[in-house]
Amino acid sequence: MTSGPGATNTVTGLADAHYDNVPLVCFTGQVPLPLIGNDAFQEVDIVGITRISQSILLQSVTERTLK
Repeated sequence: MTSGPGATNTVTGLADAHYDNVPLVCFTGQVPLPLIGNDAFQEVDIVGITRISQSILLQSVTERTLK
């Protein structure tokens, strides 16, 4: 796999594997550590993009009031 924006193409495959309960190991490159957070060329927060921040299941729209 590639680094940078190309790594975002793995999100669909990661989601499919997750929902199909298929174990998956994914390797991707990254910009050099000192450059992370400096808007380096092709720097993408692939860990942040693929991390689950919250997970909820609503059985109906009326279960939860959106604020």
